Amino acid sequence: MVAATLACLLLRLASADQVTTTSFLYSLWIFNYIVDSYILANVCVQAIPTTKIATQMTGFGAAVLECVSTFMLVYTIHVACDPRLTNGIKKSRNGGLRLLAIGLVAGAGVLATGSLTGGSMNPARSFGPAVISGDFQNQAVYWVGPFLGASLAALLHQNLVYPYMSPQSDAAQPGNGAGEAVLL
Repeated sequence: MVAATLACLLLRLASADQVTTTSFLYSLWIFNYIVDSYILANVCVQAIPTTKIATQMTGFGAAVLECVSTFMLVYTIHVACDPRLTNGIKKSRNGGLRLLAIGLVAGAGVLATGSLTGGSMNPARSFGPAVISGDFQNQAVYWVGPFLGASLAALLHQNLVYPYMSPQSDAAQPGNGAGEAVLL
């Protein structure tokens, strides 16, 4: 939370609170006389990237979208980083595919929810810009949704899909050679 706030403060200081336009919009303004300055002024973006929900969204709907996208990301991280799923293969051997899977799911989450909720999937990502800009409107969406999604993903992975089995419970299974050695 502190790092996100300091990063946004640094961004605000570095940009000197200026409103910026993209070079593409600027080139349209220069080369095309149809685009007037009023339209160009309304499509400018602020330097602080605050997350807001779209006008057609409700707070509940936005929280559900944040919950679902965070669930997908956290569940992918759990599966990709679970050492029980490697079957003895070194992490360095297929680590690139794991990172690619996490990155693709994160990108898909942002693409799916970015225009509606900002695609935050992280409370710190929304908290830092809110502190610096002073706009705390709908911040509950970016706290409740990701916390519920991450919690559900962890509970599903750890308790239902791949429950943890202690080495003692593995050794005590009948017919297991290691269990017989422990019993002797």
